[in-house]
Amino acid sequence: MRALSMAPWTALVVPVLALAVGCSGPAPETAPLPPPSVAATAATTFNGTDVAWIQLMIPMTEQLVPLLEIGAERAGEQPLRDLAARLRDTHRAEAGELRALLARTGLPDVNPHEGHNMPGMVTPDEVTALSQARGAAFDEGFTTSLRDYLAQVAMVSGSESEVGADPQTTALAARIAADREKDLAALDTAAQAS
Repeated sequence: MRALSMAPWTALVVPVLALAVGCSGPAPETAPLPPPSVAATAATTFNGTDVAWIQLMIPMTEQLVPLLEIGAERAGEQPLRDLAARLRDTHRAEAGELRALLARTGLPDVNPHEGHNMPGMVTPDEVTALSQARGAAFDEGFTTSLRDYLAQVAMVSGSESEVGADPQTTALAARIAADREKDLAALDTAAQAS
């Protein structure tokens, strides 16, 4: 087993997160993560971009699911409810795939983005606010949050698919990027029906 040194990992991850994701806000009050230890075998060839994408996509995906659950029940028009239900099921499955990739990296199951204000990331506060909204206000807020999420994930996943190193990770990223682009089109269609 060979460990990836801190300097190369930082050099790859910081630009990816700063440019592609636009992380802002105060850092969480937790101890810094140790440098990742990545198994270097023919089957597992993660680079820093792979790791950064996996660690970003897990919380983004999992934090969206509660919003999709509310949308599947409360959206004003059936096409929007149907889209929310389909995306809820898709994102639950993708969360499992992402967690399996994280396990392959050998990294701890922690969220290095806890407390960060990430573009496109649905926050618990947004879910709470939308859970109290009704009618057109709910549909508008739900559609806006979902559109922001889909666009950001399509962009970040497209970048990962181009510069990542692990074939399984880049394949999942490419699939997610393409699916989120299709989901954006489906959202526009469903929103027009509202």
